[in-house]
Amino acid sequence: MADYTKMAFASIRSYLWSELQSSGILDPNDYWVDKMNIKLNPIIPSQQIPEFQNLLPGVPYIVYDIETIDYGSEFWITEEVATLTVVGDGYSKLHSILELTKDLFRRYDASANDINNSLTDNTFKFLKTYVSGILSPNIGSEADNQTATIEVTYCYTRNLTGLRYQ
Repeated sequence: MADYTKMAFASIRSYLWSELQSSGILDPNDYWVDKMNIKLNPIIPSQQIPEFQNLLPGVPYIVYDIETIDYGSEFWITEEVATLTVVGDGYSKLHSILELTKDLFRRYDASANDINNSLTDNTFKFLKTYVSGILSPNIGSEADNQTATIEVTYCYTRNLTGLRYQ
């Protein structure tokens, strides 16, 4: 049976967080929350902004929103756009996050293959990813924060084992 408890972007989120850590751009120790005795992933949905800012003020983070694009005649392929807004107080750090993200996701099927190789299960198979837009760092809504935006478009299929309409 198909697993509908998982979302495709979660795989991209995990892959991006792993690469941000291994590149040295973000330090996972900066995201330690004593109250919860856990390190948080700084790539968060927009609904979690207030609690993230309260728990970890002053560290850069990435807010995401996802939009599903129209399905074509190939109904088994889903295309989505993730808008990633990077929030932080330093132009250089935001620029580094943008550049890494751009390099990770701009290579179409080669980028999708990298994501597929990082997966721990076979719920999704990524077919392509590409960067569909970038806005360089600028002053955000708060005087001490800057924001930068990158849009990543990705196509994937879901493992539909057990469905009648395969």
